[in-house]
Amino acid sequence: MMEFIKYEIQRDDTLESIAEKYGRTVNELLDFHNSQSLLTQQIHSAYIPMHVDAILLSSEYKKKDSLRDINAYKIISKNEYFNFKNLVYSTRNEIVVEIEKLNNNKYAISQKSKTIECSSPHYDNYLVLMSLLDRPFEYVVLIIDDFGQIKKIGNQNEIEEQWSIVQKELSGVTDDKEMLDKLIKDGAPVYTDSLSHIKANLQYNLLYPGKFENNGVNKINEGPVVKLYSSLFSGSKILLKFKNRIIEHNNDILTFENKSFLEKSNIETLRELYNVSFRELLGNDFNYNLSLISNYYIKNNIIDSCTADFIENINDTIVAKSSYEINKIKAYG
Repeated sequence: MMEFIKYEIQRDDTLESIAEKYGRTVNELLDFHNSQSLLTQQIHSAYIPMHVDAILLSSEYKKKDSLRDINAYKIISKNEYFNFKNLVYSTRNEIVVEIEKLNNNKYAISQKSKTIECSSPHYDNYLVLMSLLDRPFEYVVLIIDDFGQIKKIGNQNEIEEQWSIVQKELSGVTDDKEMLDKLIKDGAPVYTDSLSHIKANLQYNLLYPGKFENNGVNKINEGPVVKLYSSLFSGSKILLKFKNRIIEHNNDILTFENKSFLEKSNIETLRELYNVSFRELLGNDFNYNLSLISNYYIKNNIIDSCTADFIENINDTIVAKSSYEINKIKAYG
C-alpha cells in the first residue's frame, strides 16, 4: 500500500499554492491525489471543490525549506532525588527539540540533541537505559485541538517499530533478566498506545504545540485538568490529576500553579507503594503532595520562554524536585 500525507486544505489555498509548497506541478499533485482518493473526493478541475477538505500527497513530497514553519527550543531540566531529606543524586538534562507546524492542528516534534549529566557514577547505567527507552519518542507527530491539548499521536506505528528495535538492544545494557522482563511488560502499553503517556509527560505539557505561537498566551487557561506521572511512583505509571490556577498575569509574565489531588482509586495503590518503600523512613502517616508552578515570560504578547518548578513531598519531606527552563533558539539547518 502506497503511503501518503493528508494535507488539510487551509483558507486561501489553491491547487497552485499547494503545489508550490511541495515543489510540484498541479498535474503531479492531482494525478497522485486522484489515484488514492475515493471517487467523490477526486478533483477534475482547476479549482478545489467545496466538499473536498484534504489533498492526498505522496509521502516522498517534502515542503520547501523556505516555507516550513519550524521553531527550535532548548530545554534544560535539573532533577534532585532525596532519601529521608538527604540528596542521593542529581541529574542535568539538556535537550534541543524542533517543532514543525504541519498544519493548523498537527505538529512534528524532533529531538535534535540530548546530553545527560549525573552527580553519581553509580547511576550511569541507569541513565543509559533511560536514554534508550526514550528513543522511540525522538520523533513524534501530535494532533491537537484548538486549545493546544493533545488529542492523537499521528505516527503511532513508527513509535511501535522503534520500540521493537529498542527491545532487542536492552539486553546489551543490563543482564538483569527480571528487570528486562519488567521493562518490556511495562513498555508495551507506553509504546503501542502512546497518547496517555505523552499527555502525562511534564515536558510536553510545558511546551505543548501552539503555546509559544502568536496567540499562545490565550491558550493557557485556568481550570483544565491535566494528568501527570509522579517522579516517586513513576515506575508504576500512576496518573495524578492537577488543577490549573493562575496566580499572576500581566504584560510580562503569566504564572500558574498546578496542585495535585488524589483520586480515590489511586489512594490505596499509592499507600501500598509507600508502605513498601518509604514507610520506615518517613513514618506511618501518608500525606502526599505534588505541586508545579510554571512561569511563562511574555514579549510583544508572545510567550518567549518558560521556567517551572516541580516538587513532590510526603509528610512535608521533599522526595523529588525538578526545575525546567525552556528557551526559543535558532532552528537547525
